[in-house]
Amino acid sequence: LLAGDATEAAEEPFDTGRFEKRTLVARCDDPMQLAVLPDGDLLFIERTGSVRHCRSDGSELRTVFRVPVAVFGEVGLLGLAIAPDFATSGHLYLSYCPADEPSTIRLSRFVWSSGTIDPADEIK
Repeated sequence: LLAGDATEAAEEPFDTGRFEKRTLVARCDDPMQLAVLPDGDLLFIERTGSVRHCRSDGSELRTVFRVPVAVFGEVGLLGLAIAPDFATSGHLYLSYCPADEPSTIRLSRFVWSSGTIDPADEIK
């Protein structure tokens, strides 16, 4: 709509019947964030340092990377984001408190390749 246009679009009512609830992972250790990959699979993080991969159909769940984090108070592995060009670059970002520097919150870029993350690819 253009500003000042007298015709307003009617807001569509919320229909709960359009959604399906399905449990993919029954038990997690303080899950923090998730990202949907271009193929529909999920990556999610747990505050204790695990990066986990779940197939979209729930058929497989595995830990693909373990970040050495300091876990205290409200810190640990805190954030996960995939790059806008993830499908071609494989770049993903993790925000965490490193185990060897507990007074630091770090943002690092990693590369998702062949279903895994290599710690040697970290760019702080």
